[in-house]
Amino acid sequence: ALAEVAAATGLETAVVRPPLVYGPGVGGNFRSLLAWVDRGIPLPLGALRNARSLVYVGNLADALLRCAVHPAAVGGTFLVRDGEDLSTPALIRRVSAALDRPVRLVPVPAAMLRLAAKVAGKSAAFERLAGSLVVDDGALRRQLGWNPPFDVVQGIEATTAWWRAA
Repeated sequence: ALAEVAAATGLETAVVRPPLVYGPGVGGNFRSLLAWVDRGIPLPLGALRNARSLVYVGNLADALLRCAVHPAAVGGTFLVRDGEDLSTPALIRRVSAALDRPVRLVPVPAAMLRLAAKVAGKSAAFERLAGSLVVDDGALRRQLGWNPPFDVVQGIEATTAWWRAA
């Protein structure tokens, strides 16, 4: 629909598709993860072997700005990410470190967790947490010369600082 509007009006467009966005004000599963880690709740996710692309809100804003001003962005579709993909256990370790909390990961097999989630009617939520989703932001980097101004550590530290202040 956006392409049709662009063709009919001459509007220059670019599509930016982010994976999980995090940062100050984050909600959903990421906010729940912050709460669980901060409270020291043991999490049965230590055996997960997934990979997730994430994008810190500051990096997303910077990528959007680049797309808005760079002539090579017109008509393009771009995936955006921080540049370091993390497993769920690695993310929990990073959040724990930023919150200065001990890592409390219990290695429960993914198949057992998947079954428990199915019984509880939470299969979709489990897959969002335990599944892999890795995106390739090569087009954004090559065509627009974009690099994220913040790394994952900086993004998580900003997010946990907000969490602590909230």
